Amino acid sequence: MLILIKGAGDLATGTAVRLHRAGFRVVMTDLARPTAVRRTVAFSQCMYDGGALVEGVQACRAADAGEARLVLERGEVP
Repeated sequence: MLILIKGAGDLATGTAVRLHRAGFRVVMTDLARPTAVRRTVAFSQCMYDGGALVEGVQACRAADAGEARLVLERGEVP
C-alpha cells in the first residue's frame, strides 16, 4: 500500500516514521520553503538539504514521481 502524506513537519514526520517501520510505503509532500519550526525532527528539512534522517529513517527530496519511485526502491521516504 502506498500512503501519501501532505506536509512533512514534525507531526507528519512522526506519522511517516511509524508507518514506514510498519512496512508501508510512504510518500510525503511539502512546500518549496517549508515553515516547520522543529526542523531537526522533520522530513521537511529535505527541501533545504536534499535529505534528512529522523529516528533511523532516511528521507530524500524527489523532484517528481519518477524520482520518488527510485527513492522508495532504496527503502527511503521520498
